[in-house]
Amino acid sequence: MSVPVSVEPTNAAKARDVPLDQLIARITQERGSFADLDERQLEKDEEVEPTEDESKSATDAGNDEPTFYEKRAQLSGAVGAALNEAALNLDLVSLLVSGTRLEAGVSTMSPALRAQIAPGSLNAAAVQTPVPGLPNSAGYGWKIMAYDQASVYLEAASKRLRGEVELEQQFWTDMLTTVKSGEVVNRNLQIRYGFRDAGSVYHDKGDGRFVRQHEGHAKLVPNTERLSRRVAVSVFANNTGSTSAIESEDEEEFRLVGRACVEHSDILGPDVLQSVSFERYKLFEEELMHNLIQETRNTLAAKQVRITDTGKLVCTIFGGKIEIEMEDINTTNSMANMSNLNTRDPKNPAFSVCYALHFLQLEAYERRLHQWQSEPKPLNSAEKRASQEMPPLLGPVLARIQCASLLSRTLKLLEIMKLEVVSTENISESNSEYLCGPIRNRIILNCDPQISITLGSTIDSGVAEFKAEKKGVSTAAINDLVELEAWLRWASS
Repeated sequence: MSVPVSVEPTNAAKARDVPLDQLIARITQERGSFADLDERQLEKDEEVEPTEDESKSATDAGNDEPTFYEKRAQLSGAVGAALNEAALNLDLVSLLVSGTRLEAGVSTMSPALRAQIAPGSLNAAAVQTPVPGLPNSAGYGWKIMAYDQASVYLEAASKRLRGEVELEQQFWTDMLTTVKSGEVVNRNLQIRYGFRDAGSVYHDKGDGRFVRQHEGHAKLVPNTERLSRRVAVSVFANNTGSTSAIESEDEEEFRLVGRACVEHSDILGPDVLQSVSFERYKLFEEELMHNLIQETRNTLAAKQVRITDTGKLVCTIFGGKIEIEMEDINTTNSMANMSNLNTRDPKNPAFSVCYALHFLQLEAYERRLHQWQSEPKPLNSAEKRASQEMPPLLGPVLARIQCASLLSRTLKLLEIMKLEVVSTENISESNSEYLCGPIRNRIILNCDPQISITLGSTIDSGVAEFKAEKKGVSTAAINDLVELEAWLRWASS
């Protein structure tokens, strides 16, 4: 007969609580019928030792109860100690409070403390306990590195600032030298190096500003950039020996006899004064060429003066021509380096023409400046209109050359006619301290009655070239040498 056996472990505590009817059913299920139970077998089952888990559970169950009571006793003692300390601290606080607020302190003190210690008898002082931390030497390393790096930065900054101070000192030294030299510099470091205050009416006033260069020196920066050019004058003679005033188109018929230009002269002083002087020189040369071109367009177009496509002025004169152009200052002209040409030789015909144009430009400044300083004329007057016009520059020079050529040809005619010349004199009126008016030459002949010939200036278009006068007889206006020759034959007969 088979007996079913449950493998589920039996809990002894729960087994004691099982009712008897359920317990009998479980025993019957595990052991079978009570009739089959053997007393010996039951004794053997009882003698079997309990397992390791059962023994361990029994041991833990035996030890849990005393450990619990011990822990509870320890917790109770700790809570009691905490309560005692809290009460003691409260009494101490109350005793301290009673020193300032007696009623509040006494009301919160315990009766035992109030009976043993008088209220207000306790005092206290704050004591700061040092907080443990890292030693001070732990941060010395990075601090020393930071100090070293900061010292390097400060040293570099001090050197840079010292250099900036030296550069600023150099810049303001140049500015002080510029002001002491007579230049007018405003607070914005602007300078006017042009000739507007001297009487110029050129559109470029010649303004600029000063800036500091990398090396500290002051540098002039013009408001208007211009090329480094100057006025050059070249004089050509006719190789054929012709004295015709009509220009030939063949350039081989002319040979260069003179070339000149006014060179810039360096002045003593720093570079900033040199730059101001050089910019003023370029502006003067540019304005001079501009005035010559304007004069040619307005008044000299009918006097065999023309402007080429390259901006060159070509003036046809007796036996040659004059060319006026702008040349680069930095470019060496091959014609100016010829061995037989000296640009600074006063005997050079181009030298006289070039310097005469520059002096006339200065005279125009002075004349206009005097006009500005004088009492203004009525707007509709002829003097007012004349004062607004640019004084002639090239016209007087060409007139002087033509007058000299005409005088030479007239004397040659008188020599051919075998008429004795008593005297030759110049007739002119002074316009200023340095310049004279239109030149007239008077020739007096040794005749009876006396004959005088006055050569009029070609600068006055309304005046005849010759004015012949026979004393006490007649006066004639003659236009050319052929007519003069006929009149002289009549007057000397």
